[in-house]
Amino acid sequence: MLRQATGNLLGEVGNEGSSLDVVLELLRQPLRFKDYHFGDAGDEVFVPTLYLLGQNRLDKLMSFFKEEGLETFCKCHVLSAVAHIALVQPERRKEVIEWYREALRFATEMLPKTQWIDSNLTGLMLHYLLDLQAKELLPEIREMFATGLVNLGACGDFADVSRMIANPRYAGDPSAHETNIYKRYADMKRHWEK
Repeated sequence: MLRQATGNLLGEVGNEGSSLDVVLELLRQPLRFKDYHFGDAGDEVFVPTLYLLGQNRLDKLMSFFKEEGLETFCKCHVLSAVAHIALVQPERRKEVIEWYREALRFATEMLPKTQWIDSNLTGLMLHYLLDLQAKELLPEIREMFATGLVNLGACGDFADVSRMIANPRYAGDPSAHETNIYKRYADMKRHWEK
């Protein structure tokens, strides 16, 4: 719990510069490190913290997304945090959609070179695009599917994704990642008291 609290505190009292750098450096560590320190609570710790620290540093989050050799599930925390920006701050949707457009183009280009993007990450990315109901990105999504390297087990094929992306049932929940530090600690306490 103490390790998770550290991530929460960085998001609450840290700054967008050096604290964001610390969180991104944690995500660069081997999976064993993150499993030991954060266990299965990585999503609850990293996504709200990245949202709080990175919401005005999308350039830095894109740079991290484009780094070579990082674990898929570390990059997915960044994808989730960026999607969360548009869910919580709908006035920033266009900015987030453009961020994802760049991410999709990068993914399409780099999929054959799996040290940047792999098929699992594309599947996870599609989940966040369903949350956003990102109809604007269907051309880029189609191009990514055309590589033949997208994980079809995640969301199905392009026809499935285009059908789901227009269905409000798949829209994301703005309250999915709690950013209020008091509520985050209460959730952690409940989790660890079980």
